[in-house]
Amino acid sequence: MFIECIANNNSETFEIQFDKDEPLPFILIGRSAACSITIPSRAISRKLCALTIDVKHQLRVFVFSTTNQVWKILGESAYRIPFAFPVTLSIGDKLVIQNISGGDVVSKGEFSENAVRLNLTGECLETAPPTPLPLPESCVCPICTQIIIGSSTLSCGHTFCRECLFVWRVVKSKSTCPMCRRTSDAAPHPSFLLDAFIDEKVQTNCDELTKKSYKQYSLHSSLQNLN
Repeated sequence: MFIECIANNNSETFEIQFDKDEPLPFILIGRSAACSITIPSRAISRKLCALTIDVKHQLRVFVFSTTNQVWKILGESAYRIPFAFPVTLSIGDKLVIQNISGGDVVSKGEFSENAVRLNLTGECLETAPPTPLPLPESCVCPICTQIIIGSSTLSCGHTFCRECLFVWRVVKSKSTCPMCRRTSDAAPHPSFLLDAFIDEKVQTNCDELTKKSYKQYSLHSSLQNLN
């Protein structure tokens, strides 16, 4: 996979290689020379964001910076990636990074000429396909059919991953439950007992690779819930 970085009217392409059997560590992106991908722009945070392959075997991006907005271009529209919220990426996706430290907050699609652009190109990631989970059905998200991470429960009682439900309700603008289709205007709430139950089951039933990736993904999901 390749990432084309366009900054200050210059273009540079970086090759990214993930070990399909090892989702850690993060591929760091930022201004710092210590990052795997260094963006030569003072408008970019030293550690802007990171890419990883998570327990669901999907490419994810985590935004660390509070002085930059990162937008995912969706056709003719754009979706702002929240701070510390894991968002799925695919080959062909385009990201736009806007500095807001000077109060230059932008709305969808209105980017300054100094904005940095990242384009994901190349072949699809060769990651291991998800294997059947040795977990009860109550631990599996009906949307992504993988481990529930950061439980989010609707008023009808159905529970999903926090990110899966966020995409359903906010990105796709759905007000119904993905399972029973009942309208749910109330805000989803976390199920701490279910989270603790899932954590126990993962630690006792899953392999080491799944445990490590689950722990990493859960940490960032919890961090996002505090912001």
